[in-house]
Amino acid sequence: MKKAFYSVIVSLFAFVLCNPSHAQETVYLRNGSVVRGLASEIPGKDNVQVRCSDGSVFIFETGEILNIVKEKCDFSETVRLKNGSVIHGCVSERKPGVSLTIQTKDGSLLKYSMDEVADIEKGFAADYSPAYIGSSGKNIKRGYRGFVDFSYNENFNRYRGFEFTTMHGYQGNPYLFIGAGVGLNFDYCAGIPYYQASLLHNYRPVEWVEDYVISVPLYLNVRADIPFEYGGPFIDYKLGMDMFCVGLESSFYQFVHAHSILSVGYRVRFSGKGGVNFSLGWKHDMPINSWKDHRTNSLRVGLSFDF
Repeated sequence: MKKAFYSVIVSLFAFVLCNPSHAQETVYLRNGSVVRGLASEIPGKDNVQVRCSDGSVFIFETGEILNIVKEKCDFSETVRLKNGSVIHGCVSERKPGVSLTIQTKDGSLLKYSMDEVADIEKGFAADYSPAYIGSSGKNIKRGYRGFVDFSYNENFNRYRGFEFTTMHGYQGNPYLFIGAGVGLNFDYCAGIPYYQASLLHNYRPVEWVEDYVISVPLYLNVRADIPFEYGGPFIDYKLGMDMFCVGLESSFYQFVHAHSILSVGYRVRFSGKGGVNFSLGWKHDMPINSWKDHRTNSLRVGLSFDF
């Protein structure tokens, strides 16, 4: 009885002292009282602190609070879920210890149990379009991003082979990735020109040989994503050069190649961070230590995973 009487008295004082004209949130108590101010949970305790515009501070037990409603959303909060999803918007309503409702710029209202919430970050610069970072918690996050890629290259003439690449870099926003990485190529070549030096210091072909070639290129990588709810299209460009290249049969295939790879595709996001990418592209290979303009173009089909 004393506890209930004390709660009513505190609620009345809070209602009188808190100026509603400068309120940020409205706290609805189970006893019917309403308190306006800035509410925040006290870490390690089952209490909520409400700070009014005049500096007054009131503390309530979470059991006394029905819900907390934000009167004006500035979309400056980031809610991180335990499944890895990130949602930018405004926590428009919350029931301490029970649930919260997130409003995004596109007007969507998303409700989550507090058991699903890992962290709430306030003051995030919400400069992302809600069509890309809204209701579904699109999982292309700012920061480190990595890729593992497998592809098949077909020249329809003399060359075909497989390539494995891994790229690592920085995702500055949901749309742009810049990174670098390394590849491992295993190619079958039906006709490779074998060159030897002449007295005039030019390289001239002596014979054409069949060979299997292994090369290790280094790449620079730029990628642009257009993320929607369950994935989205992307365009990817890699520019690289062989650090190692040798023929398994002949052992004298030693051209250093420059590689240019342009791909377009579609990304399907996972429930947490990451996704699977399907791509179709064009690969251009050019020897850079040969007098002969021996360039090749290949169709490239790729499957990659990002994390």
